[in-house]
Amino acid sequence: MNIEQKNGSMVFKRTSDYEPGKNWRNYLIGRPLQTTDAPHQTIGRFLGLKVFSSDALSSVAYGIKEVILLLAAVGVWSFHS
Repeated sequence: MNIEQKNGSMVFKRTSDYEPGKNWRNYLIGRPLQTTDAPHQTIGRFLGLKVFSSDALSSVAYGIKEVILLLAAVGVWSFHS
């Protein structure tokens, strides 16, 4: 672990000797980013929960709408039978 001073702040840099295996995905997409390689591209758990939970909540809302639409269609069909 290296410690540097930048703009009056201490910056800790971690290095890793790990190299991912060579396979078709690495050639097609590229090697996976490690946290030590790109710390500016990671977000914390608290911020990640706020950002990514909205996707799950909106998916749940669409599911309820589709169920109600299906129940309404079946209800209309039952009146005609």
